[in-house]
Amino acid sequence: TALVLANLDGSEQLVIASQFGWDTLAADGSKIIYSDKDGFALYDIASATTTFLNLDGYNPRLSTNGTKLAYIENTAAGIDVYDLQTGKGRQISNQAYSSVVGWSADDSQLYVMVMAAGGSAWQAQSIDVQSGVTKNLYVIENGSFKALNAAISPDGKWIAYRGRNNSDL
Repeated sequence: TALVLANLDGSEQLVIASQFGWDTLAADGSKIIYSDKDGFALYDIASATTTFLNLDGYNPRLSTNGTKLAYIENTAAGIDVYDLQTGKGRQISNQAYSSVVGWSADDSQLYVMVMAAGGSAWQAQSIDVQSGVTKNLYVIENGSFKALNAAISPDGKWIAYRGRNNSDL
């Protein structure tokens, strides 16, 4: 499986990585974070350079302004936030999460999903990035049991997710 950068019409295709796992594109289109066998890598689109971040995990999400990376740790399944400008990271929650689904417009809140109701629904939560305080938002009862694959709008008002039958959006 290759990670390919291309124009929306399919032209000018560029292979960024030939083997990769998770990926996320910055909202401004300036960078891509992806995982490979050695952990997360940052690809700067303008300079066509790759920097390996010495971080390991899954489900990465770049902040709205593209300066922070949130991801689920491989070892503890908690959530870490890594500052791309300073190179410093920290854990903001040690709870086990299913997925990181997005950031608030001001990058102060991280939106996540956890299994709820004995595994028959998904609980959306927000985590304050500074304090780590978690707040329950709403429950999705018709989402996929397999993987919700959700993305939330920066204003927190809209969410797209995989439906219960795994083919609906």
